[in-house]
Amino acid sequence: MLSTDERRSHVYHRTRFGRASGSTSAVVLDEQGRFITSVFSLHTRPSDLDQLLKRARNGVPEATVQVVMEPTGMAWFPVAVYLVRHNVTVYLVNRKARG
Repeated sequence: MLSTDERRSHVYHRTRFGRASGSTSAVVLDEQGRFITSVFSLHTRPSDLDQLLKRARNGVPEATVQVVMEPTGMAWFPVAVYLVRHNVTVYLVNRKARG
């Protein structure tokens, strides 16, 4: 088991386009890749992003959080800015990239 200061959460975040403008989905994983949450929906307003971080930190406010985002258009940008301002490492991954 990792000590409190070594605990990490990883969030996979994907922006969806559709009827609910600004609607996104996310899932939180622990440092071994196990699901802490099921996939859940949220909006990009600060109160929802606060809840995302609370879920990711899972009761450990100083836990390291890393977010993997699939950038679609520019919808990811305000979420990434918010997260970086809250000391979260953000990785952008393009799932359509081909080797």
